[in-house]
Amino acid sequence: MVRQEARFHMVMLLSSYSNRAANMFERRFQHEERVRSSDRVEMQEINTFWEKELKSLSPLASRSAAELSTTEGIDAWLDDFYQNVLQDVLSRWSKHGQV
Repeated sequence: MVRQEARFHMVMLLSSYSNRAANMFERRFQHEERVRSSDRVEMQEINTFWEKELKSLSPLASRSAAELSTTEGIDAWLDDFYQNVLQDVLSRWSKHGQV
């Protein structure tokens, strides 16, 4: 079974600030070719996506994305993303005409 709860919640968070950003995430994020057995694994996969996506735009945001905690559940993970990465995603993607 492929779990997509973390992905769904990430899209909802992004869409509350920018539908274009949410759509961009939906288009670019691809699950790894394996079965995920937990939300935590999916959160880690999304962290890796953001780390790579932001690397050339903002090394600090890239590091922050890589360090997002996945041990406290989806709500804490999203809160951490909101506090440490979201503004960089919105501003960097916009500056580079990607959102």
